[in-house]
Amino acid sequence: MTESTIPRPRLLFIKLFQFDHPLVRVLGTTTTGIFLMHYIMIALVKRGLLGYKLSAFHPNPYIGVPTTSLIVFFLSALITWLLLRVPVLRRIVS
Repeated sequence: MTESTIPRPRLLFIKLFQFDHPLVRVLGTTTTGIFLMHYIMIALVKRGLLGYKLSAFHPNPYIGVPTTSLIVFFLSALITWLLLRVPVLRRIVS
């Protein structure tokens, strides 16, 4: 087999997904802020400072881990997105 007949998974991946989608752009601009914010969100959610105490092992790990992960991700993304709207903070977050 020559190199040109070997399927390239990377090219197939690029053709299957649209990287010009607005959601991909938003996630691309908020990635650093989400990374920096997620540890703070984990601490707040674990201590119950947001009104409800979440644990990865409550009620069981099969429900608690994905639920806690999604809540922490969405809270981090929301706060980062809001911080990006403030011009002074935009340089710190992005």
